[in-house]
This record gives sequence, C-alpha cells and structure tokens, in this order.
Amino acid sequence: MTFEHRSIQNDDVTLHSAATGSGAPIIFLHGFPEFWRVWHRVIGALSTRYRCIAPDLRGFNLSAKPIDPNRYRLSFAIQDVLAIANAYHCEKFTLVGHDWGGLVSWRFAERHPERLQNLVVLNAPHPDLFQNLVRTDPGQREAAQYARRLSQKNSAAQFAPDGARSIWDRFYAADHANGVFDDDDRTAFLAAWNQPSAIDRMINWYRSGEICVPSMSEPYTPEDTPVINSLIATPTLVLWGDKDPLFMPRLVNDLSSVASNLTVKHYDDTGHGIVHEKPHAVAAEIDAFIKSSK
Repeated sequence: MTFEHRSIQNDDVTLHSAATGSGAPIIFLHGFPEFWRVWHRVIGALSTRYRCIAPDLRGFNLSAKPIDPNRYRLSFAIQDVLAIANAYHCEKFTLVGHDWGGLVSWRFAERHPERLQNLVVLNAPHPDLFQNLVRTDPGQREAAQYARRLSQKNSAAQFAPDGARSIWDRFYAADHANGVFDDDDRTAFLAAWNQPSAIDRMINWYRSGEICVPSMSEPYTPEDTPVINSLIATPTLVLWGDKDPLFMPRLVNDLSSVASNLTVKHYDDTGHGIVHEKPHAVAAEIDAFIKSSK
C-alpha cells in the first residue's frame, strides 16, 4: 500500500496529510499521542473501496506546531479539517475520529453537517458531556486527572522524562511485544515524537483550555443537563472499547442526547486503543455503516 504525502495550508499553519485508495472519501483524525500512521491497518482494509485521507493534527509529527496553546482549541482544528477536505476536493465525506480526533469530529459534525455523509467516533466522548461529567462525577474526575497534569506548563518533562522512548515504553511496548505493533511501527512512532518540539506541542491540546478538569479537592457542581449547541443529525457510529480506563460508561450512555441518528457498538475485550487493537473489526464496521447509510 502506497501513500501519497502532501502539505496543506490553513492560514499560517501547514498540515501534513497522507492519502491512498479511491472511492468515496474518508478523513481519519488520530488521537494523542499518535499521528496519521496509527490508521494504516484500518486504511489497508478500506482503500480498495474508499479514498482514505489521514492527516497529522496540528502539533503532531510533520504538521506545524504553534507555540500558543490557545491555537489548539477545537475551533482551530475544525478549520484544519475544512482545509484538508477542500484540498482533496471532498464536498462531502465520512469523518472518523479517535480520542482528541474524536472530540474534533463531534464538534465538526455540529458546525458543518452539510459536509458530512457519516460520522464515526472511537472512544472519544462528546466534549460537552465530558466537561459536565468531570465537574459532577467523582469517578470520571479521578480518571481524567491525567489531563489536568498534562495541562500544566512544564508537563512534557514529567510525561516523557527520557523523550520519545519514554512514550513508547509507557504506552506501546507491551502491545509491541504482543504483536499489535511491529518494528516498523516503533521506528515510525519514535521518529514522529522526535520531530522538533513535537512532544511539548502535542501536549498543547491539553493546555488549550478546551476541557477543564478540576482537582479532586475542588467542590462538585450539582448534576445538571449540559447545554448542547445543536443535535447532530448526521448518521453516527460510535465504536467503544469498554475497558477504557479514561472514560466512564455513562459518556456512551448519554450520547443519544447529542446525536439523533446514533448507532453504538461495544467491544468488551478492548480498551482505549481500539484503533490498533482491532483495526480489521474497525474497518469492517466503518465499511458496513457507510453502505447501510446510503
């Protein structure tokens, strides 16, 4: 499988993107601390039927890395997605997002439904539901303390004390040993994290203030119903690994309040890393969902 690589301009930010295949377009948005290549096995199963486009989000790998954390808010990422879609002449497309890429996808679907054929989200909560739950639920607040720690100014030194190797050893070495990743994956991930300023700038997504996680000692606010900007009518598929330690099950259960045309598929044997733990199942679900929603 051969990827075409290109640079796409959005104002003063240059975005790197990889693409392959032909057919109806799908844009894939990765999460933290990953980059476009995390999708390559999913794309390998889809590229004979779809035009598969996988950018590096700003701050990651070969895309530009603004210094100001405010420039990592979802509103900027939405404009990046529009720039990518326009560069590939995608008038309408399926958007697939995981982790931070999933949060971008939820917001994009709210603000630009006219551009979407379908929405697919993997282990990523709707931003409003997540923000509400960290304010009101002790379990979710405790699970989200990692995000609070990353939001600190000097968090990169604690997150990756030995640089790129620290990230690999902490998050991916076990899956590498189990055959989920191969040596080429390891080489590519290390190269991505070793890009100049990459580790610190990708953490800017947590410093942006998009999601504010209170400390465990701060008071809990009364349970309320979050204000949803607009109900998403785009056909939406959520694929969820139930062993995810970061996001409580309620974040999935409440999704019907934000999406009116919703399908949820649970995997009880996988967790947050569903993209690389079950790439062929993910690809099959995406393909079936696109065909069923035509």
